[in-house]
Amino acid sequence: MTEWWTYRISDLVPFGAEAYWRLFAHENLVFWPVPLVAAVAGAALVLKLLRSPGEHWGYPVLLLLGGCWIWVGWNFVLHRYGTLNWAGDWLVWPFLLQGALLCILANRVEFAPIRDIRTRTGAAVILIACCLYPGLAILDGRSLLESEAFGIAPDPTVLATLGILSLTRRHALVLVVIPALWLAVSCLVLTTIGAWQGMITAVLGAAALWAAARPRGSPTRPGP
Repeated sequence: MTEWWTYRISDLVPFGAEAYWRLFAHENLVFWPVPLVAAVAGAALVLKLLRSPGEHWGYPVLLLLGGCWIWVGWNFVLHRYGTLNWAGDWLVWPFLLQGALLCILANRVEFAPIRDIRTRTGAAVILIACCLYPGLAILDGRSLLESEAFGIAPDPTVLATLGILSLTRRHALVLVVIPALWLAVSCLVLTTIGAWQGMITAVLGAAALWAAARPRGSPTRPGP
């Protein structure tokens, strides 16, 4: 019997880049035009916050975000990713837990104005994750059909989540833990299969984590 310490990281990622990107092609074919709707929704959210900062409509946004986590975990991580990697059966549970936490803790969430380095970083990450991240497929010489889209693929969904959290006046830091762990796993997998997208994800993830985990003050209440 082979001892566990003799395994390499590549032994725990039993697939290559071609098989990995093919997963997203299947998802995009089935759920088109969801990627386009997600891109428009991300841009609309940032634009809304720029025009009407500090409004109390964070609850429905985080509620929908929680639903995205549950959907991505159940549909993609378990039923798509799980066909390539046995770990999919285990990785689905953090996604379901994160989705539930977002729904439970979404109450009384208030967005902050986009005016400091933290909120500007968060807004930029949302735009990149929702609108520009799918373009990495073209830069890689692949079809846009194999792109990763928010609400369908894990990485842009996780990045957009951290960006959205950074725009709230306050949130439970527990909401940052699972996204951080997933980004670490994803970057490791991408590096193992030789995908340079892992570096992009790592840079965006570090910026988003810094913005989302940075302490922020309590919301300012209007005077009597």
